Amino acid sequence: MPAPVTGRIAASLLAAALAAWGCAPARTTAPHAAADPADAPLLIARAPALFVSDGPEHDGNIAQAAAAHAHALRSGARRARKTDARHAPLIFGAPEGRAFLTAPAAGRALAIGAPPPSCPARAASAGASGDDAQAGMAALAACRAQLRRAGREDGCGCALIAVGDALTAPPDAYAYAPGAGARVLGPAWGLALTLASREEPAAGGARRLTFHPAPGERLRVLIRPDDTAEAELRGPDGPTRLTGSRRALGLERGRFAEVLTLRDPRGRPLVVAAGLAPPALETVAAATLRRALRR
Repeated sequence: MPAPVTGRIAASLLAAALAAWGCAPARTTAPHAAADPADAPLLIARAPALFVSDGPEHDGNIAQAAAAHAHALRSGARRARKTDARHAPLIFGAPEGRAFLTAPAAGRALAIGAPPPSCPARAASAGASGDDAQAGMAALAACRAQLRRAGREDGCGCALIAVGDALTAPPDAYAYAPGAGARVLGPAWGLALTLASREEPAAGGARRLTFHPAPGERLRVLIRPDDTAEAELRGPDGPTRLTGSRRALGLERGRFAEVLTLRDPRGRPLVVAAGLAPPALETVAAATLRRALRR
């Protein structure tokens, strides 16, 4: 491998996961375009390392190493097996994963914060030149920008988990919870709800959160890439528009652990916490609401 990498993994763990996935031997040529991007084959091998960049000065070397790894799988120089995106849930379900999946196979990359529980970042990139290494560098830079906005640059790195048509991380890196817990607190509307939340892509790189069961369907939240947010709360007197901001805390099972503080035109707060485990979900939401009420 042409550059140092970090995060050694056990070959036995990856081999067991491959067997569970029921993967077939990989082709030695680039895969043809599939009608559904989720059906396009992705390559995976007994990768000896996780491609983690601990700082921007390492991004180029890590991106080159991951691109070389992907090329070795594609060419047959390194034994690989093939799977599809349905067996890599983060790629199949997360908005950034779908952006990666629908980009041309040559010159695309996907990065996440490392370690995920304290490093909230997911970033996809498609290189204009079709170059895997350039796409990897762009994904790492976008990941790092998200960490910077979250105030998590210190102690966090960025991991390239997919490059071109290759998966470059251990199977647990692709965990994803389509429905994650959410806590919605809005005293002005009598709301103290524990719900499930789903995320979907929106225009301009934004994400939309929806909630269920009833009455969660009354609330829809839009989160922009700059961490500003807006929401619509539907009620018997019509919709209420709210605006505010989002604070990212980490990644849990591929979902952002995040909390939003929103206000209606009268300044009344609505707090949404999502993606956290149940005890933290309630604690974070309640603490955020207390701060919002003091302002």
